[in-house]
Amino acid sequence: MNSPEWAETLQKKGFGITWCASPESFHEAWAALAAETEEPIPVLCDAVTLPLLRQSPHVRWIAQPGDRDRLAASKVGVTGVSQLASRTGTLMLAEDNGLARWVSNLPPRHVALVPLARVAADWAAALANVRQARPERLPRVISWISGPSQTADIAGRLVRGMHGPRQIEAWILAWEGAGAGPLILDQPCGDLVVPP
Repeated sequence: MNSPEWAETLQKKGFGITWCASPESFHEAWAALAAETEEPIPVLCDAVTLPLLRQSPHVRWIAQPGDRDRLAASKVGVTGVSQLASRTGTLMLAEDNGLARWVSNLPPRHVALVPLARVAADWAAALANVRQARPERLPRVISWISGPSQTADIAGRLVRGMHGPRQIEAWILAWEGAGAGPLILDQPCGDLVVPP
């Protein structure tokens, strides 16, 4: 499969890319991540992650504000993505309660599930899509993720992971129907906490 230009942009910005052509290939990638991590993986309970991981034994669902210290001690956090602004290779997480920001920023590795149906031309189109999905008001928190956390503030040396994850992976969900559902990530999902 030839990578679209936006996938190349993501890679240039430091994102890892995993192509999932089917639910089966997604579950193979998930099993490898779970085996590598060897602990329950914090996952934001949202319209992208919930249908894919509802039955997984390797999930600790983040459905409401909770144990921030445990989340910070996790090796990886997983979220869905509201939109991908393709021109700049920027992920958008639109939410009301701030949990996507916790799950995407506190662990040193963030895995973002990006359905092809949520790829927009640019920031303006991404924002317009979210506004159309909820015309009464924009979500309270909109995070734009343009790559792994990095700074060169100290002695001009580039350091990754100073103010967020050192590693970000975009898992591209490339099958028909992936990503159907609300664009706002923190829709109520009920009590789905799986004990560690």
